[in-house]
Amino acid sequence: MLEFISPLINALISLVAFLDSMPAYMRALLAGLIALSMLRFFELRVCEDEIQFCQSYRKSCLSALIVVPLVVALLPGSRMAVFVEEVPASAVWLGYLWPVLGLIWLSGSGIALLMLIRAYQRTLTILNQARVLQGDEKVFTRLSHWQNRLGMRRTPELAEVSSALPQSLPGSSRLGFPASALVGPDNVADILLIHELCHHKRHHYAWLLIGNLVACCYWPITWIPKLTGRLLAGFQISTDSLAESCYGDPISYNRGLRALEQRSRIPGRKSTNQTPSHPENLWQRCRQRLVDYTDALRSLTAPRTSFALNFEALFASRENRDKHINDEPYDKVFW
Repeated sequence: MLEFISPLINALISLVAFLDSMPAYMRALLAGLIALSMLRFFELRVCEDEIQFCQSYRKSCLSALIVVPLVVALLPGSRMAVFVEEVPASAVWLGYLWPVLGLIWLSGSGIALLMLIRAYQRTLTILNQARVLQGDEKVFTRLSHWQNRLGMRRTPELAEVSSALPQSLPGSSRLGFPASALVGPDNVADILLIHELCHHKRHHYAWLLIGNLVACCYWPITWIPKLTGRLLAGFQISTDSLAESCYGDPISYNRGLRALEQRSRIPGRKSTNQTPSHPENLWQRCRQRLVDYTDALRSLTAPRTSFALNFEALFASRENRDKHINDEPYDKVFW
């Protein structure tokens, strides 16, 4: 029996020696990667129909990926001590490996963080240079009305921007409102206002910033931007539900969403649902995965700073919800 246990014990002692040779920053990084793998395993298995649970879990994932490495790095007493009779001497090359890996990781995080700062700086420049709307314009009456409906006391400063959707920053008192919505139908302007106020009421911009920061810290792991994207998709559905209840007229609200979709559509662009082609052999699959991974890394150079409306997913979610509401629940009536 001992001859079967001895190799396992020796491997365990070697692993302890390997971990003991790590500096504090590499231990923190390793703890973050282990937490990430565990969170990813469960996140891919959550039920997407439970919107509130999905949002809470993904918010917890982003928070844990920041807290766990900080606890390991800043609180050495939180680590578990393993006592062995003798720890094998670590290889000399490990002393040079950890600084090189740390420098590579820090360089990638620094570049991604620089791109994130530049993206937010561009948005801040647009908001600061935009024309501030005066209080006598009609949009301020609508803004005050929807603020009262949502129970918000802080009145943002409206500025005219050329984008198709509103722009804002976390903690900023200025809200960039599309110039095209100022001269369009009132229901389109109302929907844009309600959606933006709901985002601020539920601090969605702060979670967007946290997701971008976590993606910078774990830049080689492309699952983090996908996690943030799924969290933003959940925000869109919950915001739409709150906005519709605040609007008070589901038919007019749906008509306004359709009008907003028509105004946001790029002329000459047709939406086609193409079935993705599956590579045939192993080499093509590996090449396709490498291309997808490279594209995901390249997306870190252009991070999102504001919310966009995915009308296709939004209308699909609304149709699915209406279908469940309108279906006759014979089984429920029977039970």
